[in-house]
This record gives sequence, C-alpha cells and structure tokens, in this order.
Amino acid sequence: MLHFLNIRTSHWLVLVGMLYFVPTVLEAQKILLRDDFFNKKYYWYWRNDGPVDPPQLKSGLVSANLVDPTDQAYCNVELMNPDNIFDNSNGPITVRMRVRAMQPKKPGTWGWGLWHSEDTDNQYVFDMAWFMEQRDSVPDSYNTWWRAVSGDKSMGLLGLDFVDLDSLVDQTQWHTYTILWHPDSVVWWVDGEKVYKSTTVVPKLKMAFHFWVDNHVHDMITAAKIKQTWQGNNELVMDFVEIYQGNFPARVERGNRLAVFRGMYNEIGNGQREYLWKEIPFTAYDGETVILVTGRAEQYEHYSDDDDLRLVLDQEDWGWNSPLSLDGQQLNGGVKTIVYAGELTPGEHTLQVWGDITPTLYDVTILSAPGGRVVLLDTLVETAPEGQNHLWKEYTFTVDSGWVAIYIAGTADEDRPGRDYNDAEDDDLMIQLDSLSFGWQTDTSFYGNKLFGEAKAVLIQRWLPAGEHRLTLWSNGTPTKTAVLIYAPAQADSTPLGIRYPLDEHGKPEFILEPNYPNPFNQSTRIAFEIHQARSVQLRIVDIRGREVVRLLNRYLRPGRHEVVWDGTDRHGNSLPSGVYFAVLNSASHQRVQKMLLVR
Repeated sequence: MLHFLNIRTSHWLVLVGMLYFVPTVLEAQKILLRDDFFNKKYYWYWRNDGPVDPPQLKSGLVSANLVDPTDQAYCNVELMNPDNIFDNSNGPITVRMRVRAMQPKKPGTWGWGLWHSEDTDNQYVFDMAWFMEQRDSVPDSYNTWWRAVSGDKSMGLLGLDFVDLDSLVDQTQWHTYTILWHPDSVVWWVDGEKVYKSTTVVPKLKMAFHFWVDNHVHDMITAAKIKQTWQGNNELVMDFVEIYQGNFPARVERGNRLAVFRGMYNEIGNGQREYLWKEIPFTAYDGETVILVTGRAEQYEHYSDDDDLRLVLDQEDWGWNSPLSLDGQQLNGGVKTIVYAGELTPGEHTLQVWGDITPTLYDVTILSAPGGRVVLLDTLVETAPEGQNHLWKEYTFTVDSGWVAIYIAGTADEDRPGRDYNDAEDDDLMIQLDSLSFGWQTDTSFYGNKLFGEAKAVLIQRWLPAGEHRLTLWSNGTPTKTAVLIYAPAQADSTPLGIRYPLDEHGKPEFILEPNYPNPFNQSTRIAFEIHQARSVQLRIVDIRGREVVRLLNRYLRPGRHEVVWDGTDRHGNSLPSGVYFAVLNSASHQRVQKMLLVR
C-alpha cells in the first residue's frame, strides 16, 4: 500500500477511551488500540476508493474484500486509524494481529501493520513496519513478492529492508503476526516464531495502523504505479488487532484477604488449537472455594473454527462446550462469567486454563477462606434499561462481622457513533455498598468510554459489621452485568477485643476500625477505618503495656474510608522489636482497638 491517504489528518480527532491507557510505571504495559471486532468501532476510518465497498464487519472479524476492480481507477479497501499516533520514543511498540487471506493473491497489493500516513502523492517510500504482498500480472517478475518490510523515509528508495516470506508462510491459512518496533530495530514473528530482525532500516516517524487490499503495483525501478484488474474476490480477513507499548504482564495478586488468587489478564488467545494457556497454583481452605473466570468467545462462520475455553481443576476436566466453559458458537461474541463453588480438600490445588483459537480471558479470581461460603450469587446476564442515574439492581444480604468479598463482572459501551466521545452519553455502571458509593467512571466502576465494550471484573473486599447490608448497582445508558457474587467466612461476631460498636441515631456504628492488613506483618501494615460523620480523629499505636509508641493521625477528617500505613517504627523512627501492639482509634467520645502482631 505505497499509496497516499488523501485526507486532512487535522480533521480527525485524537482517539480516546481504550486507545490511551496511562501506565502506572514506565515499564508497565498500556494498550494503545485493540479491537476484537465483536461490534463496529468508530475510531477506525472504514475507507474505500473507487467503485468498491468499504471493509465489512463479519461475525467476529473484519473483511477487506476487493471485488472486480477496474484498471481505469485506483481501487482500495482499507481499515485504518486516522492519525499517526504510535510513537516508540517512550518504549517499544508491539502490534499483534490474526490474519488470513481467503484466496491466493491476485494482482495488486495487500498488507497489514504500521505506516506513516502522508497527505501528498509525490513520494514512494515511507516509514513502515508491516507484512505486505505485492504481485503484478507477470509471474516471477521483480514486483512479485510476499515480505516482512521495514522502511525509513529519510533513506529514500534505498530505505527498505525486508525478508521474503514465500517459503516461510502460507498466508491463505490463519496466522498470528507480531511486529515489535524498537527505536533501533524491527522484529517480526509469525505464530510466535521470529522470522526476521532489521537493524539497518528502522522507522523514525510516528505511524498509524493499516489493513488493506488495493489494485496498485508499485514498480520500484521506475516508480510507476500500475493499476490492475480482475474478476472475483480478493479477500483479506482479520480476527483481532492489538497494539500496546511496553511489556504485557498480567496484574496478578495472591493471598489478598479472601482472594487466594486474582489474575487480571485482559488477554486474547494465540490462535492455536487446544493450547494450555494458564496454569494457576492456589491454596484452598476448609470452606467453600469459589472460582470465577470472565471471558469472551466468538464464532466466525465459514472463515474459522470458533473460540473455546475450558478449565481443568487438578485432574478434573470440565470439558469443551460445557456449562463451565466458554463456547464461541453459543456466545457468538458475548461475555460470560464461569462460576464454580464447592468444597475442596484443604491444601494446594492447580487450575489450568486451556484456549482454542482466540478467546479473550479478562479475569480469573479464586476465593477461599476458613468457613467461607457464597452469600449471594446472580449469574443472569442482563442489560440495564436505558436511563440516567438509574437504580438498576438491588441486593440485600446478611453476614457476621468480618471481611466480605464482592465480585461484579460486566461490560459497558462507548458513546457511539462518532469519535468525540461524550462521557454523558456512554454506558456506565456504579456500585454502592450500604451508604458508600464507589463512584462513576472510577477504577471500581464500569466506564464505557474506556472499556469500549470490553468486559471487566471488579473485586471489592470490605470489613463489615454483623447484620443486613445492601448492594446496589446504578446505571447510565445500557451496561451489561454477567455475574454478581458475595462471599464471606461464616464466623461468629469478631469485633476486635470484644469491644462493641455503639450505634448512632441511624442505627449505624459511629465509626469502624477494620483489622489491619497484613497481620502478622514484618515491614509495614495498613490500618483502615471508616467514619460516617466529619469529626476529629486520633490514631495511636500502643504497646502491650498500654504505652503510646507513635501517633499516626490527629486531625479533622471528612466522612468516608481512610487508610494509614504503619512501618513498625516509633515516634523517633526507630524500628520496634517483635511483639503485640494495638492500633487505637479515638474520637471525642468513642474508641476502637485493633490487635496487631509485628514479626521481625
């Protein structure tokens, strides 16, 4: 596709939402763009030139099909992001996509990857890093090739480096292609195998993503453009594309209170058949263990076998196309949360996640605790009715005092159509526990203009007093929930040191001091508390004899939840010895105490 885009890029708005995630550290991965083509995204330019149709969204994929082009006109079918937004100055850029050609190549050009878009037609070599085939009507001519290509515009016609792929890759079969663009190299992989690395010609400019079929052959000797014609289809299809910066590590947590494991993967499978994707060791306790897996699976009509995901717990295979699996033929691009709850032998266990083709694995969460039990479970997939600030779902539940885990999975769509995404018009879901709201468009919510229809699972762990509680879901637009689960240990009232909470005039504790975490601790521990009214609060650490060793807090606070970290030192910064200490929370008329164990 060595032609030029005759568009004014200044008219295109900068892509937002899931196209720009801010990493927490420089080494972290951030997704710049990802589309699994389960619905039409308007951040693309769905382009066609000449008397041909633009790209079409098929079942779970996008098709660029150039049918019956004429040699009297330039004909092109193309999917592209409209601006040169990808810049590797802040870390390497990785482009990963699954692509298949539905017929052997006809005369013309097709390809996929990164290219610096231009707004003029007087150049023939651009910054690029892509897979590309060009074929003219004369077999075995100079302009007939299938290559992985890197280009540097500053080097002119000599600024190309490539490897021929004719003997390596049959592009009429499905393959997962990967391009890694470093500041000093470009590396290409096919199905996880490296096929070439270029260090002599490396793109310098910002680039955009392109996926196209056209009827041009570019003669690299004479710089002529030769239009081609044929009868019938020349179809290229793409299952997914994702572009990210930096590494792609999953966010994994182990031993976080009731969650013995949590993997926030947000990954698309590798396209192979029946592969072991994840292997997760975990510890189960004497109580009910809950396994939650949220994912998406698609079916592709005649283009490909469907996506599937199956689970194996220890030696028990839960099977493909079973109630405890993801079946693309059944889901057809939908999201499902697999829920297993049962008593396991206390000790070590292993969960295996197997993939087939390209399911998306968003989240794996395993809850287990002594005496743990499912308090509430709702696995009905529901979409909220249209409305704003709508009280959509309400759940009441009763627990003993202690830690409670609340798991909510669902999806939310962006504001559509158009590219000027309006936060007031997208789908949102807000979670509220009793009187505590977790807010709209936060990390603990579902925010359509960041999710773009992708799924998400939220895990909230809170210390609650004994009694009845209320969980409510509020909606803007039409978000979808796939599962709501509440899990808690079955235990007697465990108010720290037997101190009862006096209640305010509304029947609620005046404030709550949660158990510190971790406990026992070595380096530091977090002390959290919640107050229902603004007040002056003092938080002290005292030793076993009741002597104050350090004062962590002494000020006026607003209502809500607050958290303080204690590093095991006294008021002078000296490390304290191992032993029992107490966190003491005071207001004008009330006191709460929490026992802690420091282990050096």
